[in-house]
Amino acid sequence: MLGHPLPAGLRDLFVRSGQIEFGLAIGADAAQSKPGDALEYTAGAGAAALLLGPAEHKNALCRVESTLSFTTDTPDFWRAAGEPYPRHAGRFTGEPGYFHHIRETVRAVVERCGVQLSEIDHAVFHMPNAKFPMRAAKECGITEKQMRAGFVVSSIGNTYSACALIGLASVLEKAKSGERILLVSYGSGAGCDAFLLTMLKDGRPLPADERERTYLKYDEYLEHVGALFA
Repeated sequence: MLGHPLPAGLRDLFVRSGQIEFGLAIGADAAQSKPGDALEYTAGAGAAALLLGPAEHKNALCRVESTLSFTTDTPDFWRAAGEPYPRHAGRFTGEPGYFHHIRETVRAVVERCGVQLSEIDHAVFHMPNAKFPMRAAKECGITEKQMRAGFVVSSIGNTYSACALIGLASVLEKAKSGERILLVSYGSGAGCDAFLLTMLKDGRPLPADERERTYLKYDEYLEHVGALFA
């Protein structure tokens, strides 16, 4: 399933049960799309890694308060065996795909955790594009200000499995001690994983990436992704 930080949840369970002391959760992906498809405009590539361990550790940055998942059989995005590119259900990827699952997951978090959305300082949703997460947030009663710190899609595109974790990493750089974070992933198929976290100390910025940005021409991009041969 695309866009899911489920490994982070599994490793959190292993840590809490005492089976492991530390776990490394990695989200990495390179979005694929057929040349000319609407997906191509937002396709990105990226990775993020989180180290999970005891909340009592001196270097612990935040604590996972609660996790939950919500899934249905909604095949809005798929790739048949032997096909080089995925297919999607067009407008149905929004409803009943993305929006329904985000709404239901946020509602479940509120009910199970007894938290009000006004008490959430930062919210991060899976970001397939710049419009979907903001619309979902508005429908749920979450403000643009709450979404701002983790809203990375407008600068790096949709990185699929890495998307929500990169957004979370962005929030962890900026959040203050005691602030609450709501992370909601989305994966086609379809389902969401949600994490409610509390900051244990002020966030700390990661080292700046000072490499010069290089812009590719479209034919260069196609060559890089293997859709065009030199």
